[in-house]
Amino acid sequence: SIQVMNKVFEWWKSFDCNEQELLEAKLSVFSDLDAPMDVSKEGLGLFNHDISDEERQDLRDSIFKVDRQSLDAVVRKYFESNVWPCSTVA
Repeated sequence: SIQVMNKVFEWWKSFDCNEQELLEAKLSVFSDLDAPMDVSKEGLGLFNHDISDEERQDLRDSIFKVDRQSLDAVVRKYFESNVWPCSTVA
């Protein structure tokens, strides 16, 4: 909800994680990305989302590069202002 989104920046300012916790979070994401899938779903994923093996690897590489500074930049860019285009009704 918009109310939850408006609290993200305040939560982020008080959030403290170390390198080990960040690594564990990345490994959790990788476990989802790398979970075995049956052949029919693999082909369906390529058909529905047009994602090649190379693009999946690029995604993995990008996730692996995430650090505290890059997370901070994303949170500040998208959550600091608390201005949501869909938060007002015309």
